[in-house]
Amino acid sequence: SDGITLYLLPGTHSKHLVVKRDQLIRFRTFMTGELFHLIATESLIRHSVKPPASLPTAPQANADLRDNSPPPPFLEGVHAALEGNLLNRLFTLRARDLLYQTAAEENTDYLSGLLIGAELRELKQLCIESGERISDGESISESGEMAPDANGLSEVVVSGSSALRSRYAAALEALGIPCTLPSRLDNPVVTGHCQILNHLERGTDR
Repeated sequence: SDGITLYLLPGTHSKHLVVKRDQLIRFRTFMTGELFHLIATESLIRHSVKPPASLPTAPQANADLRDNSPPPPFLEGVHAALEGNLLNRLFTLRARDLLYQTAAEENTDYLSGLLIGAELRELKQLCIESGERISDGESISESGEMAPDANGLSEVVVSGSSALRSRYAAALEALGIPCTLPSRLDNPVVTGHCQILNHLERGTDR
């Protein structure tokens, strides 16, 4: 494909891979998941949140992940990350707890949105530094799909657990960036691992 695709692989250390003409042209790692764990369990903020053992239960296999919308506090955190300084916004979690008695579960979702939003707010700058740019709002088709652009990003693919994908999809929507959520059968991580394995097996046959 001649288009430019950004693959987002969320997790403990989220990966952003920019691919052009089937070649990796940019790779970045973000400590989003690890930072969430450290803040929620080791920092002052731990008194204001209730970190879940895991993210919300994944939907059924035939469910639309876009309908598995994250709770409002998560989206509130995403918007807060897009509009302000992360270090300052983190401390507002304490104020939400002490001044407004916000439930710990809601603060946990807010923290998740804050960190994912902080990760994704750099998305446009990432592509600019790669010599490319994300298509602006004028390049998004009426169907809501990002129109291919010779100088911009034609697709964003989010691959990971169902719960994380739904959160990243919601955060990207807040940025005005549509994305593709592949099925397990189309998982680019699995596909990449299979290609590497096939390459290694061919090498041992020589």
